[in-house]
Amino acid sequence: MPTPREQLATLNREADDIIAKAEAGTLSEAGAARATELVKERKAVQAVIASQDAAKSALDGMQGIGSTVGGPGADNSVGGLGRSGQAAKAAKFAGGMLKALEQAAPLVGGPALKKALVPTGAVTAPFLNGETIIHDPGAAHHLLSAVGSLPVETPSGSYLRQTVRTNNADTVVNGALKPESVYELEPVTWEIATIAHVSEPVQLQWLADYAGLENFLAVEMSYGVDSAVSDFILNGGTSENGNPVSGILTTTGIAQTAFTTNKLLSIRRALGQLETAGVAATGIVLNPADWEEIETMLDGEGRFLLPQAPGQAVARTLWNVPVTLVPGIPAGQAVVGDLTTITLLYRNSLQLAWNPYHANTGTEAAPETVDLFRRNQAVFRAEVRVGLEITSLKTLRVVDLTA
Repeated sequence: MPTPREQLATLNREADDIIAKAEAGTLSEAGAARATELVKERKAVQAVIASQDAAKSALDGMQGIGSTVGGPGADNSVGGLGRSGQAAKAAKFAGGMLKALEQAAPLVGGPALKKALVPTGAVTAPFLNGETIIHDPGAAHHLLSAVGSLPVETPSGSYLRQTVRTNNADTVVNGALKPESVYELEPVTWEIATIAHVSEPVQLQWLADYAGLENFLAVEMSYGVDSAVSDFILNGGTSENGNPVSGILTTTGIAQTAFTTNKLLSIRRALGQLETAGVAATGIVLNPADWEEIETMLDGEGRFLLPQAPGQAVARTLWNVPVTLVPGIPAGQAVVGDLTTITLLYRNSLQLAWNPYHANTGTEAAPETVDLFRRNQAVFRAEVRVGLEITSLKTLRVVDLTA
């Protein structure tokens, strides 16, 4: 049976062949489907190789433990002092960390989402299972599920954004000039931004003593990145080069819809404006506080306006357009439009790393170095690199929900 590295080499050769066919324009539909399967197979084999390498690395520093501590007759079972017992613990620890990494990567797109910031073929993991030690789930709806996503190979680039669309198509008699429509485009530069955070030092003993801690850390840290990415889409941020990146709410040229009577009618006005412009809205982004007010609106006789309330959860749609709740959007504002014209670019999927040696628990101005190794602790870091494209300004509306 071939070793994992031999399997990976075979898969890489097959991938090179598919890439060559794609570049030549001869890739079949079956070949395209196989490319998706290859991504998943390569990831699985790479995980096995990484687990083996991590276990070997951990064991390299344990040479001689069996002879100097346990001796020839030492207990070599798991939990014993012999080399095999230590090896089993080391392998289990390394495997656990790799498991956390595998679980964290798909969660950038949020739990149970059809879209995630991971290569095709990855599977979105459950947010929390029944065996975790702490149950504190995050929001069930994410902006990342409503916009498009695209992998990129460079830290910066450009695209064309439509700023004007004037359709003048009409009937034309023989020999007459055809009317000219206006579709103005402008080149826009995008840059990658790094979104990351680190944990406080965690006792390594806890990873062995508390079942589910690895998964808890992976989920919490990936959820934190996920929330920050949603805020990045809305409000922008700062690129890796220190340049400002505009989000939906900070991009000049996106039309505003004024308040009309109440929140519901204001959103409907925006939908009508989009329909007049020939745009089919795919999403509505609201602050949870605004959705609560909409969900509990009453008629003149004190009855709930929205159907099913309060006996059942109200369907999270308005006029058959899905509603996404994002705490990062200011209360009193909504984004309505074709959210597929917004694309989140990702340079890499979520990375979860850990450092068991030294860490700065202070700030850049006042650093505080902690010796993690002597304290038997580790610090975890979750990080993703993303950019943003907004290809059309006329497909979006920012709605004022307050008088």
